Amino acid sequence: MMCTYGEAHAAMKALVGLRPAVMSAISIEQDDSNFYLLLQVAPEYVRHKYPHNINGVELRVRAAVSTYGD
Repeated sequence: MMCTYGEAHAAMKALVGLRPAVMSAISIEQDDSNFYLLLQVAPEYVRHKYPHNINGVELRVRAAVSTYGD
């Protein structure tokens, strides 16, 4: 079952403890049978912690997928 953008956004917010304003993009990618939830953190949020030429940070979370029947 595919989640909506809002559901994915809320899940990632809960996972990393970030305010929605610092997230610049969110997407879901598939690699064979693995799904990844990708979150890009806005540079404004990252620069004050890591001031060395950082354009942003991408977080990758692997999602376990279970299939019950066909």
